[in-house]
Amino acid sequence: MLWLVSSCGCVGVPYRCRYSGAAQVSFNLLDFYHQQLQLIGVDTMKLSGTDIAAILNELRSGFDSGVLKPQDHCSWTIDSARDAYGVVAAGKGSQKQVLVF
Repeated sequence: MLWLVSSCGCVGVPYRCRYSGAAQVSFNLLDFYHQQLQLIGVDTMKLSGTDIAAILNELRSGFDSGVLKPQDHCSWTIDSARDAYGVVAAGKGSQKQVLVF
């Protein structure tokens, strides 16, 4: 899932594309242009845990105020982790599956 931000000032929206484990992804370029979207990303492989925590702390106020909204998801306790992985493995869930510790 990529997060794209509209250049017209709208809040970011999820835009689905396929990631097959390779360095390339694909998405509909015409939709991308017609919706006047921008692609924004962070290379987390170059960041430390402290760096990532700082980014998340900066985003916190956006979520707290409701300006940013999490994508549709289903939360699972760690005791239900096997069930969550089962949903993913079976391709049943259209939502993101989140383990809560």
